[in-house]
Amino acid sequence: MATLTLGDDLRLVSANRTREQTLKYGPVFEVGLAPPPLDDELPVARDVSLMVDTGAFASVVSETIVKDLQLPAIDTVEVLAFDGVEARVRRRHIASLIVNAKEDLTGVVRPLVFLVPVIAGVGIDDDGVLGRDFLQHFWFRYRGPEGKSELVLRGTPAWQVAGLPVYDLLS
Repeated sequence: MATLTLGDDLRLVSANRTREQTLKYGPVFEVGLAPPPLDDELPVARDVSLMVDTGAFASVVSETIVKDLQLPAIDTVEVLAFDGVEARVRRRHIASLIVNAKEDLTGVVRPLVFLVPVIAGVGIDDDGVLGRDFLQHFWFRYRGPEGKSELVLRGTPAWQVAGLPVYDLLS
């Protein structure tokens, strides 16, 4: 799972990949994905690898993962295929995206939870992509020569679940 560093900013650093892998496959973040928290309990997360896709208007997770995690549907959205012509209606779901946060001063690691909308993707080979609906809340830094990327967030958690900060990125 990716580690986020807490300081003035929250920084999510991409998966450890070579420069060549990053050039070939793009920036990938390893995170936990789970249903939204219920009451004061965080569900068990599944480790997934999500690629940054600045061309995608929405974040997409494989339909298999959505079904396995039983992510609740919130509405439907119209999705255009890559050709921009064929439109399909897909369900949008709520997921908890979980990353480990490391405090700069103490070195203590604890999870952070982001509530995010995801579309169930049909026929995608990978776990999924982080689209602009998620990325709009972050500054994205691509460090090509190093094969690394960072997502940087400045914000305040909306609430806490089981003592963990929860960031609501649904809007």
